[in-house]
Formats: sequence, structure tokens, C-alpha cells
Amino acid sequence: MNKLALYMWWALYEVYHGKTSTGGPKGSIPGTIRIPTGAELDKYFKAGGAAGYDPKVHWCGIFQVYLLKNAGVACSWEREIVDDSGGRDLEIVRGDEAKKGLAAGDIVRINHNEHHFMVLEPTEKGSIKCLEGNAGSIDKPLLAAYWMGSAKYNVVEDVYIRYRVVGRT
Repeated sequence: MNKLALYMWWALYEVYHGKTSTGGPKGSIPGTIRIPTGAELDKYFKAGGAAGYDPKVHWCGIFQVYLLKNAGVACSWEREIVDDSGGRDLEIVRGDEAKKGLAAGDIVRINHNEHHFMVLEPTEKGSIKCLEGNAGSIDKPLLAAYWMGSAKYNVVEDVYIRYRVVGRT
């Protein structure tokens, strides 16, 4: 399995294992959410280089680093995702080019709260269907897929960095 497929597998596993629910009252908000355990939060933060979970820290990018590392992508967290592979595992594009040709498995960073998440469906404009950590903000830790709870912010127009897994083995 290549690194992109592994990254996507780990992301789906993290959101969908255990007890999941819809994003709100039945039928009101599409998507799936799951509250991670304290041990899971510690695991995510440790992958980002921290000693453990810190409830004062936004962890959306840290969660993506955890998923990438599980897929064998050489990266680290330094208040953003850093490519430690010299371009072999990650392609990083900034500015207007980052908004073009978003594909499933891309990670994007948007202007609203410097939020990071994985794109689930190709899109050229408007809302981005996504998989994200820190979906409920720091005071309500949530993992979410297709939730669209942040749809007014998770839009192509606000993307300013795109990370794409390019490592094949």
C-alpha cells in the first residue's frame, strides 16, 4: 500500500473506530463525529513532539502529523506541518496555487484559526468535505468526517497551504 493510501486508511480508522455519532440532532448535520479518549489525545500530541495532550492547544495539525507519520511520511510539527523528506513524501504549495485542484487526501490549512484538515472529495470552490481533528475546538475535542460543522470556514477560498502526500512506498 502506498503512503497516500495508508494516510487515508489511518484517518478513516481514527474517526470511525469506537463510538461514533452524527454531528447533531438526527438529520440536522450530516457527517460523523467521535470524541477521542485522553489516551488517544496524548498519542496525537506525542506524535507532534509534545509530552502529551494540552487542552489549551489547537491540535488539528498535530492530528494530521500523527496520521502522516503512521503512514510512513517523514514529517514533523513546528506550528505547521514540516516536510522532513526533502520533497520525497510531501509536496507543499502556498498561496493561490494551493487552492487549485484539491484532491482526496490533500491536507489544507485555511485562514480561519490556522485550521488543518484532510480533503475527502475533489473540489474547486465552496465548502470542502473533510476529515478533521480538533473539529469541536479546544474545549470540545472531536474527530469528524463529512461533518460540515465548520462549513462556513472550511472553504476553498480560504485555503492558503496545501500538503499532498507524494511518497509511494
